[in-house]
Amino acid sequence: MVGAEDSPRRIEPRTNCLGFREADQLARTVIRSIRQGSLILLDLRHVQQVMTSGLARLVQLRRELRERGVDLRLDGLHGQPAGAWELHRLDRALPIAH
Repeated sequence: MVGAEDSPRRIEPRTNCLGFREADQLARTVIRSIRQGSLILLDLRHVQQVMTSGLARLVQLRRELRERGVDLRLDGLHGQPAGAWELHRLDRALPIAH
């Protein structure tokens, strides 16, 4: 559960292509920086391509975070990454920030 006093932590990957290796590096960064009850927003506006394996690692990351009381949401999805997210029907497993 996200605390009312916590503002979301925005993290932007330093890549324009998100495969498993990049998503795993990102996951390690996120896990090192979490606080109980916080919300992580992954800002994907600069990501031009995402691989299925990268999305799978992000789903796994969200599961790991939720076990620690932290939530993960995507932001800035567009183009191919948004299409892949829709194709794999990830709206529940990997929600978009609103």
